[in-house]
Amino acid sequence: MIVFETFALVKLLKKEPGYEKIAQAVEQGGFILDTTKYELFYDVVRDWMKQGHELHESLRKGIEIIEALATHLQTESVNERIMQESIYFKITYHQLNLSHFDCLALGAAKVLGVPLLSGEKGLAQVKEVKVVG
Repeated sequence: MIVFETFALVKLLKKEPGYEKIAQAVEQGGFILDTTKYELFYDVVRDWMKQGHELHESLRKGIEIIEALATHLQTESVNERIMQESIYFKITYHQLNLSHFDCLALGAAKVLGVPLLSGEKGLAQVKEVKVVG
């Protein structure tokens, strides 16, 4: 099992180089945080609107994509343990300028005891969580 971070899922959706590996990982299953779903949903809606689609159409497309991923991934809610670990990462690795979403994904991976799938270079510098990508 693995925790999926937004960067990797966006790479998959855009079919960027290396997306096949991410697709295989999704098919094998894993975890996605509810906050990651939010961030991914926002990215999809924003990208569809940039392509000229209207907001409601973009929202529908975003929901379709999130629901398709949800068939393979178990949604984890942010709880106090994940929040605590996330804040630890945000403060300890402040020099990496990690987003709160990145830190939440790191926190979830640590609490669940599984690797984090991401292509973000800063995340790979975190010593307490195995980051693959």
